[in-house]
Amino acid sequence: MNKEIKTALLLTSFIILTHLSYVSNGFVWLDHMDITEKAAVIPLDQWYKAFLSNYGFTGFYRPIISIIHSVNAHVFGENAVYYHLLNLLFHIMVSGLAVVFISIFSELKRTEKYLVYLIVGVHSVSWFTVGAIAHLPELLMTLFTMATVVIYAKGGNGWVMTLSAVLALFSKETSLVYIPTFILLWYMVLYQAKIVKKRKGVSAFFSGLCNKRSFLIGGVLAGYLILRFNPALQLWKAQATSLSFSRTVGTRVYVIGRLLGNLISPFSPSNSDSVTIIQIVDWRVLLTLIVLCGLALVVRRLGFKHGVSLSLLMLAVALSPSLNIVPLPRFYSINYVYFATIPFAFLVISFLKMLSQKKGVYRLNLLILGIWLIIMSISTFNAGFRLKNDEELFLPAVKADNSFLEGHFYLGNYYFAQKDFETAKGHYQAALSANPTQIVYVDKRATAVNLAGIYVIQNQLNDASMLLNQASIGASGKQSAYIAYNRALIHARKGNPAEVVAILNPFIDRSLHINSLLLWSEALVRLGNKKLAVETIKQKLSRVSYSDQKILQQWLDTNNR
Repeated sequence: MNKEIKTALLLTSFIILTHLSYVSNGFVWLDHMDITEKAAVIPLDQWYKAFLSNYGFTGFYRPIISIIHSVNAHVFGENAVYYHLLNLLFHIMVSGLAVVFISIFSELKRTEKYLVYLIVGVHSVSWFTVGAIAHLPELLMTLFTMATVVIYAKGGNGWVMTLSAVLALFSKETSLVYIPTFILLWYMVLYQAKIVKKRKGVSAFFSGLCNKRSFLIGGVLAGYLILRFNPALQLWKAQATSLSFSRTVGTRVYVIGRLLGNLISPFSPSNSDSVTIIQIVDWRVLLTLIVLCGLALVVRRLGFKHGVSLSLLMLAVALSPSLNIVPLPRFYSINYVYFATIPFAFLVISFLKMLSQKKGVYRLNLLILGIWLIIMSISTFNAGFRLKNDEELFLPAVKADNSFLEGHFYLGNYYFAQKDFETAKGHYQAALSANPTQIVYVDKRATAVNLAGIYVIQNQLNDASMLLNQASIGASGKQSAYIAYNRALIHARKGNPAEVVAILNPFIDRSLHINSLLLWSEALVRLGNKKLAVETIKQKLSRVSYSDQKILQQWLDTNNR
């Protein structure tokens, strides 16, 4: 075994060590809905449905993620350890491929390759992306986007490149921006280096892009857009916050500054997505603008081909989706900066290379880099303990930032499961509050439904009905089925089995939610129509998971006597 392989294995072991605290954690955040409640899990014999519907209860289209979750659920059940190990494996693959990805833009020495691998592997900003199973789309999108660009640049097999592009797009929509932009940036590097520059002019530049690989990529992107706007698939619904020009620019610049701060800091950032709406004259915006203008001057002075300039341009591309030009449900999230750790690692080594001729300064910077990596590795390791459960994950964040509404929502869910209903109710009510000075995401419909559940338990049935009626307005198919189940629960509590059947009837043929099916069947039994309930459950047996089959079979054994 040569020295290079030994070093790579040693660095890999260190990256794994910094993430050991992640592996034994359970399901947190969106994992509960996606996996334990099976919103993103499909019976394996119906795998094709992943390509015909949205991902879980969202407006996103991510069939590859649905298939992976479905396979994992079938093989591993609800043992979260294996899901966390898979996330960690993909993160290590991203870290390794990052070296190859940067190498197509600039030649790297062996030590520089090690540094890129290490920085991406242990960067503290990635703690939530690696630690939350729900961020699997970010990991796979990053992996397959890089693979697509690398294959394109190296002139690899066109069909393998096409498959990689499809996998990236079917993992997360952001690759729609990243793939063509990074390919264009790579081509600009070649053009400036005069590798493809045979004659001057715009036509010479674009003629080099006219090749089979470009047409394949263009075809994939066009095909994806046609598929994505298919009326059968729901687009995500996120309305742009109405702001003045000053606040529109100021808030976005502030977000960019915040993300850059996350990249520089060796400490794990908060998972709060709350963003303060600020004007362009705010000191934080002005400071960020000064920094951005300074970086632009650096690019102009050093020239496009310089490593520092190129890494800054790549960083700008990586951060561009966070400008929220196309409105997203979350205006800000720390996973938005995960891809940016790759060009940031390139920026670090380019900066060190620039200073390498000044030995005193270079050694000082190496010392600072070493301290930064040590602190960051410890921070990344410690962050794993925050992912133990939703209380550990969200309570510190909510205490630090009470406007973190989604944190309140998941704390409400946590305390609801612990049967601490008063604490849960307080968090749900906080999640439904509004602060006009903040942009923050929370699923108000789900919050209202869960708060209604507490009202049902506390026998405040009228309050519960009012919340559910409001929540049902504009609900999608899956959401409507979930709300209908909760409305039916209220009528079951009131002793109205006929209302339970009437509410759930429209969803029985198309919904396989086992709780809805059992509630509907119990109501039929009370109405004296046990035969229909038994026949329906028998029909559903082959269409549900093995664990649900056992529950339904138990019901049949009890009622089919």
